[in-house]
Formats: sequence, structure tokens, C-alpha cells
Amino acid sequence: MHSSKRGEKLNRYNADSKPSTFYSFVEKFVAPNWSNVLLAVLTGFCVKDYYFEITGKDIQHYAYASYLLTIANSLSGLLKYTNDDTYSDLRILLDYAQQVICLPMIVTDFLLKYNIAPFEIAIIPTILSLVTLFMFVILEYKRQDLTDLNMILSLAIYSICGMEYNLYACIASIFISIGYFGFKRSEGVCIRKAHQYNLLMTGFVFFSLLSMDTGISPDKMYAKQLRGW
Repeated sequence: MHSSKRGEKLNRYNADSKPSTFYSFVEKFVAPNWSNVLLAVLTGFCVKDYYFEITGKDIQHYAYASYLLTIANSLSGLLKYTNDDTYSDLRILLDYAQQVICLPMIVTDFLLKYNIAPFEIAIIPTILSLVTLFMFVILEYKRQDLTDLNMILSLAIYSICGMEYNLYACIASIFISIGYFGFKRSEGVCIRKAHQYNLLMTGFVFFSLLSMDTGISPDKMYAKQLRGW
């Protein structure tokens, strides 16, 4: 009788001691990947601000694809601690797509927003990035020369035009160039210093958003985020 009661108490204690499913998820996936979560959350804020404040709820802008791809790739980083390789191909594809597409699409939007170049010229960085990604998907081979060409061409256009139209573009260029040439170029999808790279990408996303609107400053944007959320 007494042993039965002790057994019931022990079972209840064990049940209460087990962490919840949500806590287990946070402990296993979110905590080791805090920089992925930070990048995804901040990029989500930037999408919101870009949609409501900068484009006036117009979704026909290339920067949306850049930001949404960044969110998708950041969240896919939470899968690297799974026990199998089910999502490895997806992570590789998203990671490479972020490398070759994110900056060129920001550059295309930047050129169009400030009327720096006609559409036929402004779209060139995006077309080159899509061709590079298409070759990667079809041939299953990473052309490092094309990847570098994408990055160098877009960085040159973005930073040079930024000096004339919006200095935030120059700051964003510095963040992504350090992230790519300092960390990503030589290591690929699973880099040893992932947190540093994600923090650099967070800086790129933030300042690329600021570069799209000359009337927005970091302090004003922070105040608007507090009011909106």
C-alpha cells in the first residue's frame, strides 16, 4: 500500500520534472543558434518597416525577396542539430541562394528607388545572381568565380552609389563584405564562426533598410518600432 503511494508520487515528480516541449525546443535548437534567431527576428522587423514605411504597402520590390530569403536561411540554421541529414540539401540551397541573391536584389532596388539607372541596367546584378544560382541548382556545382563576380559587382555599385545618394549603403556594404570575404567564402554552409557571420548579416540587413529611405535615421526607426510593436 505504502509502496504504491510512493510509486505514484515518484511518477508525478518525474512527470513534473520533465521540461515542456517548448522548453526542450528552445534548449536544443534556439539557444545554440541565438544569432540565427536574432537575424530572423530583426529581418522580420525590417520587412514590416519596409512594407509599411518605405514602399507604402507596395510588394513589387526586389528587396522583399532578399529579406525573406535571409529569414528562411536563418531559420534553417535551427535544423543543423537534427540527427539526420534530411534537411542538408535545403540548407545548402538556401545558404548559397542568400550568398548570391540577397545583395544584388538590394542593389537593384536601390538603383531603381533613387532613379540612378533605368530598369534595363538596374536589373543586371539580379539577373547575374539568378544565372549563378540556376547553374548551381542544375549543375550541382558552385562556380566560385561567378559567386565572387556577383559579390564584387554588387558591392562596387552599392558602395559607389551610396557615397552619392545614401551613406547607409556604404555601411551595409562593409558589413556584408566582411561577412562574405572574412567568413563565408572559404567555408560554405557550416562555418565555425556562424555567430559572427550572422551578426554581420544583421548589420547588413539593418543598414540596407536605412539606405532605402533618406528620411529615416536609426533613432527614428527604433522609436517607430517601439510604437508599432
